[in-house]
Order: sequence, then structure tokens, then C-alpha cells
Amino acid sequence: MANKAERKKLIDFVQKQVFHGAILISVIFCALIFPVLFFYLLKVFQQEELALAMKLERDWSNTVEYFGKLLNVVSIQTDSFEDQETILSLLKQIYKDLSPLVSYPAFGRTDGKMFSYPPRDYGPTYDPRERPWYKAAVEKPEQYVVVKPFIHAILNEPVIAVAKAVLDEDGKVIGVIGLDLVGSRLAEGLLIESSYIMDESGQIVAKRGSIKGTFKPELSSGKNIVSHLNGLIGYIAIASIGGTYVVLEYHATRQIVIALLISLGVFGSLFTANALALRNVHKKMKENVIEPLQRIALALKEYEIGKDRTFGKIETEVDELNLLAERFSEMVGTMNSQFEKLQMSYSKESNLRKAQQALLNITERYLQGTKIEQMYQFLLEKAIEAIPKAQGGSVLLRKDDRYIFVATVGYDLKELSKVSFPAIDVTSWVGGKASIRKKNDVISYERHLDEESIDTLRKVGRLDEVKCSLNFIVEVEGKTVILFNIDNFEDEDAFDQEALELARLFASYLGILFTKAELEEKIEEQQRMMEYLSSHDPLTGLANRRAFEEFGEKILSLARRQNKKVAVMFLDLSKFKQVNDVFGHNFGDEVLKVIGSRLERNVRQVDLLARFGGDEFVLLVYDCDEECTKNLAERLIKLIEEPIDLGDGRQIKISANMGVAFYPKDGEELDQLVRAADIAMYHAKRNNALLAFFKVGISDSR
Repeated sequence: MANKAERKKLIDFVQKQVFHGAILISVIFCALIFPVLFFYLLKVFQQEELALAMKLERDWSNTVEYFGKLLNVVSIQTDSFEDQETILSLLKQIYKDLSPLVSYPAFGRTDGKMFSYPPRDYGPTYDPRERPWYKAAVEKPEQYVVVKPFIHAILNEPVIAVAKAVLDEDGKVIGVIGLDLVGSRLAEGLLIESSYIMDESGQIVAKRGSIKGTFKPELSSGKNIVSHLNGLIGYIAIASIGGTYVVLEYHATRQIVIALLISLGVFGSLFTANALALRNVHKKMKENVIEPLQRIALALKEYEIGKDRTFGKIETEVDELNLLAERFSEMVGTMNSQFEKLQMSYSKESNLRKAQQALLNITERYLQGTKIEQMYQFLLEKAIEAIPKAQGGSVLLRKDDRYIFVATVGYDLKELSKVSFPAIDVTSWVGGKASIRKKNDVISYERHLDEESIDTLRKVGRLDEVKCSLNFIVEVEGKTVILFNIDNFEDEDAFDQEALELARLFASYLGILFTKAELEEKIEEQQRMMEYLSSHDPLTGLANRRAFEEFGEKILSLARRQNKKVAVMFLDLSKFKQVNDVFGHNFGDEVLKVIGSRLERNVRQVDLLARFGGDEFVLLVYDCDEECTKNLAERLIKLIEEPIDLGDGRQIKISANMGVAFYPKDGEELDQLVRAADIAMYHAKRNNALLAFFKVGISDSR
């Protein structure tokens, strides 16, 4: 009975350890996967928030720039600044059109006289020429300026000043016109919940919703985009126009909940899998350890009670005991042999766990936004920690047809960066995609290098010290991009096949890092190109039809308020198809670039020039009558007719036909004016004229 009780306790103990082991392994793995999931989800969410913040910043800067472009147009109307009456009339009209977005439009003359609307007595000591907005505009008279936010003396809230110098016909400054833009009102239709506008001093210019924390501009360190997470509250701040920052605040609670739910699901799965696996281990242990011990005990019991039938044949009892001890010793030897094999298996499993943990750490570091150069170094350090007997190593990146050092452990990276290897020599050194090289292999490779490289490798690359090396060539899409080495300085037999397989895991991850970095770089370049192409003609760099329609509507809106004329000039190159047929489309494209450049250099900043496609250009001219438009058209056609070099000493000359329509005489909508100018252009082409003005009754036949 005593033996049975002891047997039950042993089984109970094993079952208890199996249960605790399953829980422990599941908890540890979930504790490792939770932060990885959290940071990955946070990274994805931050990318979404960044895109939203960038849209808010574009809307904010476009709104402020709109008023600057408006001042560009107003400033060329010098007749509106001749005397006090015309100045106040202009300021009153601006206030009427733009209030409440604009408060107190003002004009400061060069004699120190200040005008504003509503009228305000500034006192005898006030001199607009000493104000920051006046000085900034005078320093850059050819363009509008945006002054950093300040607290308005009357409104007692933050405003942004936009100013533009007014020049006479001789180009001399006669004064500065300025607008105080009320930040909170400008941002009412732009901001979303938990977003705000802040200036460089930390003053909130405008906000929407509640804000848990505030961005500190001094922490930006000159960066255009700043992202920070403090506890569960984070923000993304983007530097914007006029010394302002557009800030979007977000909460990380959602990512924690999702990561926690996934981790709990993984916990349940792992616990079940581990429990089943450990239960199988328990079963094997019972068959191979506990039951053999029970049989030994039973044999001893049988021998003790004399149940063994052979005992009677033995002359002395001592001989029987010696035989039993010999059998027991053999059994112990067999168990020891099995234990050694099990121990070797556990050693391999331990090394694999180290490698897996290292890869988790690498993934976590990469999800935190670490730069790719730093990731190469971090991965190399973790690989050396995880691979048994690894004492040094290096990562070499392929640049064109040579490999250069980008990360090292145990070597001087600064000095090794001066050495590069031909790609073909590196391939012959590795002898495939992976290999184990020893001391003699390293020495024989010296003949592939020049004397200067060998000298540098001996001094700082420890060439004579390397005893054993693991070497990998990393390929991405069939191209070799990285050489990965792990070195030992003490033992020529330091690395075996198991070490090679562990190192292969890190080499594969290097390929993942390289591919991810290249993909992100391509995506960023495509985004920049898409933003540019959305508003520009890709060949000439001029505005495209979409940009023309968007800004043209704004100019017409201003003309309606100011009762000004607007000319729309439709230009088509003469016989351009023959240029393409004779010289080819590539030369035709170069001709379009030259014509576009000539036109762009000879129109005003307030005018709008666009390429509609093919050989058609459209120009929108503000505040220009028939005589002004005729002179401009003749000058532009003369520029077009200037010879264009063919590059071999020959030249060609082309001309153009132009049609003109006026707002509001020929139409009050932009598409009507473009259509009318197009009809006039074809009328000029049919009558062999360079220029034609739209008239009712002109034929629309093509």
C-alpha cells in the first residue's frame, strides 16, 4: 500500500508541472507578442493620422495663401491708393467682402500715415513703418509676406498678418497693404475634433473640441513633422505657413484593446496547444521513466521475496545480487544516454528561442520607426547574441557593382567604410548563397583584393584573426543586395550546420528590411509625384486644366466684386503637327517646353498660364482691356516666333493663332469664356490671322 501511495504522488506532481508549464509558456509568449502587436497597430494608426494631419495643414496653408494671392492682385491697382478717399473705399470693400475672416484691413504709407477700416485713431506716435508687417513687406516688395501670429490689440485673440508692398509705375514702394486674418474664424471650417493651430511661442491660434495635452514647439528641433506619444495621448504636429503648427491629437486606447484581444486569443490557442504537447510529454515520460522504475521496483520486490525462478539454480545469494546490480547499471547507462540526447535537443530549442526573441526585438524596434541604417546595426548585434560562439560580424550593402560596410560588431566601421569589394569577388568568396569559411579560406581570398584594401582589412578588419566565418548573400527579386558575415576569432570549428541555419534566419530578415525600406521610398516618391501631377502639366511644368479651372474661378469671383475685366486668351501653335511628323514627337515635346518657358517668363505673377493639352495654351489676364490684351498677345506671339535650335546648327520657326474673350462682355462663367476664346482662335486660324477677338456671330466650324 505504501508503494501505491508514493506512485500516485509522483504522477500528481508530473501533472501539476505540466499544467503550470502550459500556463507559463502561454503567458510568456503573449507578453512578448502584445507589445509587438500594439506598436504595429499604433504605427498603422499613426500613418492614418499623419495623412489626416497633412490634409489639415494643406487646407490651412492654402487658406492663408489665398489671401496673399488676393493682395498680389489688389496691390497692382495703383489707382486705388492715390488719395485717402480711394484708400478708405478699397479698405471698406475688402472689409465688407471678407469679414469676419479679416479684421481691420489697413494701409500704411511711406510718409507714416496709417489707414484702416473700420477707421481707428492710432495716435500721433504710431508709425506703421516700424511695424513688423510693414518692414517684412518692404524687404520683399515683389511678393506677399505672412507674419507670425500675434495677439490683436482690439480683438484680444490671435491673428495672422498678410501684407504686400504697393509699387508705383517706377517700381518704388508707395505703401503696404495688410490684412489681419482671425485664426479662429479661418479654422472653423477646417479643423476636426481634437485638432488645433499653434504658433511657435506655444499660443493656440484656433482649436476644435477638447485637448488633453498640448504640443511644445521647442521640442520640434527644427523638424517639419513631429510625432509624440505620452501615455495613451499622442499628437502629430506639422510646421505650416507663417510660423504656425497644425496639431492633431489622438488616443492609443483602441490599439491597446485590439492588441489585448488578439493576445488573449493567442493565449487561449497557445495554452491549448502547449497543454496537449506537454500532456504528450507526460505520457512519454510515464512510459519511458515512471513505468521502467516501477518494473525495477517490482523486480527488486520479486527478487526480495524469491519469486524469480532462476534464483533456486544459483548457489549463493551474492551472485544473484551482483547480477541484479549489473542489470540495473546497464539500465542507468541507457537512461543516461537517452538523457544526453534529450539535453542536446533542449540546447537546440534554447538557441532557437533566443533567435526568435531576437527577431521579435528587431521587429519591435523597426515598428518604432528606427532608420534602416540603425536597423542593420541592431540586427547584427542581436544575431551575434543569439548565435553560439559568434564574436563579431558585418553587413555589407551593394551599391552599383561594389559592396560597402554599413554595420559592424568587433570592427572599426568608420575605417572599414573606406573599403569596398567588387560584387563578382564577393559571390566567389561565399561560393553560393551561404557557406562556412575557415582560416585558410580567408587567406586564399586575399589575392582577389588590391593591396590598399588588404592593408586596411589587416589593420582594422582583423583579417589575420578570423578563424571561422558564416557568410550569406541576400537576394531580393533575383538581385544580390547584401553580404552578411558572422565571425569567430578563437576556433576554426566554431560554427556547424545548426549555427548556419540560425544565421540564415537573420539573413532572411535582412532581405525583409531591405525590401521594406525600398518599398517605403518608392511609395513616398509616388505620393510626391501624384501631388505635383494633380495640378501641373508633366511636360512643361505649367498649371494643368484642373488647376486653371480652380484658380480661374477665384479670379472671376474677385473681378465680380471689384468690377474688373478679365481676358481669356486661347493660344494654338501653327502647324505643330508637321513638327512632330518631320522631327519626331521627342523633339516636339522639347518645342512645347521651350514655348511654355517663354510664355511663363513674360506674364505677370497675378496672371494664370496653363497648358490644356497638345499644343494648346490658355492665359487668364486680370484687369486688362482690349488695348492691353492686344499688346500682350502681339508680344507673346513674337516670342513664340523666335527661332528654336535643332541642335545641329539648324533652326526652325513656328507661330501661333490666338483667340481672346473678355469677362463680363463675352461670358460670366469660366467655361463660357474659354469656349468663346477657342472659337475666336479658330476664326483667326481660318482667316490666316494671328489674333482674333470674340464677337457674337463668329462661326464655330472647325
